[in-house]
Amino acid sequence: MRVRNNVKFLSTAEKTRFANAVLALKTQPSVLHPGDANLNRYDDYAEVHMNAMMANPGWAHKRPAFFPWHRVMLLAFENDLVAIDPSVTIPYWDWPDSASNPFTNDFLGGNGPEIQKECFNRWDMIFGNSGQPDAFDVTMASGSRSRIRDLGLFDWDEKYKVERLPVYEERVREPDMKAIDGHIYLVHFRDRDTDDNFYTLFRVEKLEPGKSVDISWKIIPAPKQR
Repeated sequence: MRVRNNVKFLSTAEKTRFANAVLALKTQPSVLHPGDANLNRYDDYAEVHMNAMMANPGWAHKRPAFFPWHRVMLLAFENDLVAIDPSVTIPYWDWPDSASNPFTNDFLGGNGPEIQKECFNRWDMIFGNSGQPDAFDVTMASGSRSRIRDLGLFDWDEKYKVERLPVYEERVREPDMKAIDGHIYLVHFRDRDTDDNFYTLFRVEKLEPGKSVDISWKIIPAPKQR
Protein backbone atom coordinates (compact mmCIF):
# COMPACT_ATOMS: atom_id res chain seq x y z
CA MET A 1 0.00 0.00 0.00
CA ARG A 2 1.33 3.42 -0.93
CA VAL A 3 1.70 6.13 1.71
CA ARG A 4 1.68 9.81 0.82
CA ASN A 5 3.63 11.82 3.37
CA ASN A 6 3.53 15.46 4.37
CA VAL A 7 6.28 17.35 2.54
CA LYS A 8 7.82 18.57 5.81
CA PHE A 9 8.48 14.99 6.95
CA LEU A 10 10.34 13.91 3.79
CA SER A 11 13.97 13.00 4.21
CA THR A 12 16.62 14.46 1.93
CA ALA A 13 16.84 11.12 0.11
CA GLU A 14 13.05 11.00 -0.41
CA LYS A 15 13.04 14.51 -1.82
CA THR A 16 15.85 13.63 -4.19
CA ARG A 17 14.14 10.44 -5.42
CA PHE A 18 10.88 12.29 -6.08
CA ALA A 19 12.61 15.13 -7.95
CA ASN A 20 14.64 12.65 -10.01
CA ALA A 21 11.50 10.70 -10.92
CA VAL A 22 9.79 13.89 -12.13
CA LEU A 23 12.86 14.85 -14.14
CA ALA A 24 12.96 11.37 -15.65
CA LEU A 25 9.29 11.67 -16.61
CA LYS A 26 10.21 14.79 -18.55
CA THR A 27 12.52 12.69 -20.73
CA GLN A 28 9.75 10.30 -21.76
CA PRO A 29 7.82 10.94 -24.99
CA SER A 30 4.40 12.52 -24.97
CA VAL A 31 1.45 10.13 -25.17
CA LEU A 32 -0.95 12.87 -26.26
CA HIS A 33 1.39 14.13 -28.98
CA PRO A 34 3.44 11.15 -30.20
CA GLY A 35 6.38 12.13 -32.33
CA ASP A 36 6.51 15.74 -31.08
CA ALA A 37 10.05 16.20 -29.79
CA ASN A 38 9.12 19.46 -28.07
CA LEU A 39 6.64 17.79 -25.69
CA ASN A 40 7.08 15.05 -23.09
CA ARG A 41 4.98 12.90 -20.77
CA TYR A 42 5.09 15.49 -17.98
CA ASP A 43 3.69 18.06 -20.41
CA ASP A 44 0.71 15.75 -21.03
CA TYR A 45 -0.46 16.20 -17.45
CA ALA A 46 -0.07 19.97 -17.59
CA GLU A 47 -2.11 20.02 -20.81
CA VAL A 48 -4.88 17.78 -19.46
CA HIS A 49 -5.22 19.91 -16.34
CA MET A 50 -5.22 23.16 -18.30
CA ASN A 51 -7.84 21.90 -20.75
CA ALA A 52 -10.07 20.71 -17.91
CA MET A 53 -9.67 23.99 -16.06
CA MET A 54 -10.35 26.15 -19.12
CA ALA A 55 -13.33 24.12 -20.35
CA ASN A 56 -16.73 25.80 -20.31
CA PRO A 57 -18.13 24.80 -17.96
CA GLY A 58 -14.87 24.21 -16.11
CA TRP A 59 -15.95 20.85 -14.78
CA ALA A 60 -12.63 20.02 -13.08
CA HIS A 61 -12.77 23.20 -11.00
CA LYS A 62 -15.64 24.77 -9.07
CA ARG A 63 -17.82 21.75 -9.78
CA PRO A 64 -18.73 18.57 -7.86
CA ALA A 65 -16.12 16.64 -9.87
CA PHE A 66 -13.24 18.71 -8.44
CA PHE A 67 -12.04 16.20 -5.84
CA PRO A 68 -12.59 12.91 -7.72
CA TRP A 69 -11.20 14.35 -10.96
CA HIS A 70 -7.98 15.47 -9.29
CA ARG A 71 -7.65 12.18 -7.41
CA VAL A 72 -7.74 10.29 -10.71
CA MET A 73 -5.25 12.65 -12.34
CA LEU A 74 -2.84 12.51 -9.41
CA LEU A 75 -3.05 8.72 -9.33
CA ALA A 76 -2.20 8.51 -13.03
CA PHE A 77 0.72 10.89 -12.50
CA GLU A 78 1.89 8.91 -9.49
CA ASN A 79 1.66 5.64 -11.44
CA ASP A 80 4.05 7.06 -14.03
CA LEU A 81 6.46 8.10 -11.29
CA VAL A 82 6.24 4.67 -9.62
CA ALA A 83 7.07 3.03 -12.94
CA ILE A 84 10.32 5.00 -12.82
CA ASP A 85 11.02 4.53 -9.11
CA PRO A 86 8.75 2.19 -7.07
CA SER A 87 9.76 3.92 -3.83
CA VAL A 88 8.23 7.25 -4.89
CA THR A 89 4.78 8.56 -3.95
CA ILE A 90 3.35 12.07 -4.32
CA PRO A 91 3.79 13.98 -1.05
CA TYR A 92 1.08 16.33 0.10
CA TRP A 93 1.32 20.04 0.86
CA ASP A 94 -0.40 21.04 4.10
CA TRP A 95 -1.27 24.50 2.77
CA PRO A 96 -1.61 26.47 6.06
CA ASP A 97 1.70 25.09 7.37
CA SER A 98 4.68 27.02 5.99
CA ALA A 99 6.97 24.14 6.96
CA SER A 100 5.12 21.98 4.43
CA ASN A 101 5.88 24.25 1.47
CA PRO A 102 7.44 22.11 -1.32
CA PHE A 103 8.88 25.11 -3.18
CA THR A 104 12.17 25.31 -1.33
CA ASN A 105 15.75 25.22 -2.57
CA ASP A 106 16.25 21.67 -1.27
CA PHE A 107 13.15 20.28 -2.99
CA LEU A 108 11.16 21.75 -5.90
CA GLY A 109 12.94 25.10 -6.02
CA GLY A 110 12.20 28.53 -4.67
CA ASN A 111 10.51 31.59 -6.17
CA GLY A 112 13.51 33.76 -6.99
CA PRO A 113 13.88 36.10 -9.99
CA GLU A 114 14.87 33.35 -12.42
CA ILE A 115 11.88 31.21 -11.48
CA GLN A 116 9.52 34.16 -11.79
CA LYS A 117 10.73 34.71 -15.36
CA GLU A 118 9.55 31.22 -16.24
CA CYS A 119 6.28 31.12 -14.30
CA PHE A 120 2.99 32.98 -14.67
CA ASN A 121 2.13 35.60 -12.13
CA ARG A 122 -1.28 36.24 -10.62
CA TRP A 123 -2.42 38.61 -13.35
CA ASP A 124 -4.02 35.98 -15.56
CA MET A 125 -7.56 36.51 -16.78
CA ILE A 126 -9.75 33.43 -17.20
CA PHE A 127 -12.94 32.96 -19.17
CA GLY A 128 -15.59 30.28 -18.60
CA ASN A 129 -14.22 28.81 -15.41
CA SER A 130 -16.63 30.21 -12.83
CA GLY A 131 -20.04 29.33 -11.45
CA GLN A 132 -21.58 31.95 -13.74
CA PRO A 133 -21.59 30.89 -17.43
CA ASP A 134 -19.60 33.01 -19.89
CA ALA A 135 -17.86 35.08 -17.25
CA PHE A 136 -14.39 36.53 -16.71
CA ASP A 137 -12.22 35.96 -13.64
CA VAL A 138 -9.11 37.95 -12.78
CA THR A 139 -8.08 35.69 -9.91
CA MET A 140 -7.15 32.05 -9.55
CA ALA A 141 -8.37 29.85 -6.71
CA SER A 142 -5.94 31.31 -4.19
CA GLY A 143 -7.04 34.87 -4.89
CA SER A 144 -5.07 37.99 -5.79
CA ARG A 145 -5.35 41.75 -5.50
CA SER A 146 -6.70 42.42 -9.02
CA ARG A 147 -10.03 44.11 -9.86
CA ILE A 148 -12.36 44.16 -12.88
CA ARG A 149 -15.21 46.52 -13.82
CA ASP A 150 -17.74 46.56 -16.67
CA LEU A 151 -17.73 50.03 -18.23
CA GLY A 152 -20.71 49.33 -20.49
CA LEU A 153 -21.53 49.11 -24.20
CA PHE A 154 -19.00 51.13 -26.20
CA ASP A 155 -16.92 51.08 -29.37
CA TRP A 156 -13.25 51.90 -29.02
CA ASP A 157 -13.67 55.27 -30.73
CA GLU A 158 -16.51 56.38 -28.44
CA LYS A 159 -16.01 58.41 -25.29
CA TYR A 160 -16.25 56.50 -22.03
CA LYS A 161 -15.16 57.30 -18.50
CA VAL A 162 -12.22 55.44 -16.98
CA GLU A 163 -11.71 56.01 -13.28
CA ARG A 164 -9.16 54.60 -10.87
CA LEU A 165 -9.99 51.11 -9.64
CA PRO A 166 -8.10 50.49 -6.37
CA VAL A 167 -6.75 46.98 -5.91
CA TYR A 168 -7.31 44.97 -2.76
CA GLU A 169 -4.84 45.37 0.09
CA GLU A 170 -4.75 41.61 0.65
CA ARG A 171 -5.50 38.58 -1.52
CA VAL A 172 -9.22 38.50 -2.23
CA ARG A 173 -11.43 36.48 -4.54
CA GLU A 174 -12.75 39.16 -6.94
CA PRO A 175 -16.30 38.28 -8.09
CA ASP A 176 -16.55 37.06 -11.66
CA MET A 177 -17.86 39.39 -14.37
CA LYS A 178 -20.41 38.46 -17.03
CA ALA A 179 -19.14 38.72 -20.62
CA ILE A 180 -21.44 40.82 -22.80
CA ASP A 181 -21.01 41.49 -26.52
CA GLY A 182 -19.71 44.98 -27.23
CA HIS A 183 -18.92 45.85 -23.62
CA ILE A 184 -15.61 47.36 -22.58
CA TYR A 185 -14.04 46.25 -19.31
CA LEU A 186 -11.41 47.86 -17.10
CA VAL A 187 -8.96 45.63 -15.23
CA HIS A 188 -6.41 46.72 -12.66
CA PHE A 189 -3.93 43.88 -12.42
CA ARG A 190 -1.81 43.66 -9.30
CA ASP A 191 0.39 40.66 -8.72
CA ARG A 192 0.34 39.28 -5.19
CA ASP A 193 4.09 38.66 -4.94
CA THR A 194 5.78 41.22 -7.23
CA ASP A 195 5.53 44.87 -8.18
CA ASP A 196 3.55 44.19 -11.38
CA ASN A 197 0.83 46.83 -11.35
CA PHE A 198 -0.97 48.02 -14.47
CA TYR A 199 -4.31 48.81 -16.06
CA THR A 200 -5.83 47.27 -19.18
CA LEU A 201 -8.98 47.81 -21.18
CA PHE A 202 -10.55 45.05 -23.22
CA ARG A 203 -13.66 44.81 -25.38
CA VAL A 204 -15.78 41.74 -26.10
CA GLU A 205 -15.78 41.56 -29.88
CA LYS A 206 -17.55 38.24 -30.28
CA LEU A 207 -19.18 35.97 -27.74
CA GLU A 208 -20.27 32.42 -28.52
CA PRO A 209 -22.19 31.45 -25.36
CA GLY A 210 -20.86 28.30 -23.78
CA LYS A 211 -17.94 28.11 -26.23
CA SER A 212 -15.56 31.04 -26.61
CA VAL A 213 -15.01 34.78 -26.56
CA ASP A 214 -12.92 37.06 -28.79
CA ILE A 215 -11.55 40.25 -27.25
CA SER A 216 -9.43 43.22 -28.25
CA TRP A 217 -7.35 44.88 -25.57
CA LYS A 218 -4.72 47.45 -24.69
CA ILE A 219 -2.63 48.50 -21.72
CA ILE A 220 -3.34 52.04 -20.52
CA PRO A 221 -1.68 54.45 -18.06
CA ALA A 222 -3.14 54.48 -14.57
CA PRO A 223 -6.11 56.88 -14.50
CA LYS A 224 -5.42 60.13 -12.69
CA GLN A 225 -6.60 60.54 -9.12
CA ARG A 226 -9.70 62.74 -8.96
